Amino acid sequence: MSAKVQKYPYDKISWQIILYVFFVLLPFETKLKVLCPKFADSMGDFGLLRVIDVEYLHDYVMKLEFNNGEIRTVDFDSLLHGKFFDELRDKHKFIQFALTPWTLEWYNGVDFAPEFLYEHSVAIDNDSYIHVNQVAEDSIPYNE
Repeated sequence: MSAKVQKYPYDKISWQIILYVFFVLLPFETKLKVLCPKFADSMGDFGLLRVIDVEYLHDYVMKLEFNNGEIRTVDFDSLLHGKFFDELRDKHKFIQFALTPWTLEWYNGVDFAPEFLYEHSVAIDNDSYIHVNQVAEDSIPYNE
């Protein structure tokens, strides 16, 4: 008599854990890279524009960094028209914003599409912006 050989090297519980981790815990981008690496590389960020960083500068002007590497300024003064944007005309409420995974959003749920922000913005030179900011910060007197 021969010993019974197990046909499946992994028990069912191990596979359930692996499947749970893959399908539930991993982000979509990681799954796409595992299943279709050539497709994921060609799509990059699916060609979608995103705002990845935001900085309030003054009045209604903000500095936005997009996922394509460009840093641009947007003057929202001309964009805040209509009943949805009336609240944001108050500067104290205008500065109450947050960065979402795709764009920036204000406390009352108002947001702009990243493509719209890109089209209504002006590109700035990264080196000159850093230099101007550094000069401005160095010129502020420090009180001990």
